[in-house]
Amino acid sequence: MSYMWEDILTKDTILDLISKFIFVEVKEKVDEETGKVKRSENLIFPRYHQLDVIRKILADVRENGTAQNYLIRKRMWKI
Repeated sequence: MSYMWEDILTKDTILDLISKFIFVEVKEKVDEETGKVKRSENLIFPRYHQLDVIRKILADVRENGTAQNYLIRKRMWKI
């Protein structure tokens, strides 16, 4: 859990998350009975492993250029 204090809650990471990764999804739905528009907002925040893989890909692109192909696949965990 030390990654939270040592990485996520640092000034640079917070600014990076706000500017590039955090997304507010806004949905509007009309209530059929009243005709009023209901608005809901959902904050979409990346998980640590998603942030980590993006950082690794960006570092590789900086080092090796853009000619490389990348495949990101979901890892299935067995319990």
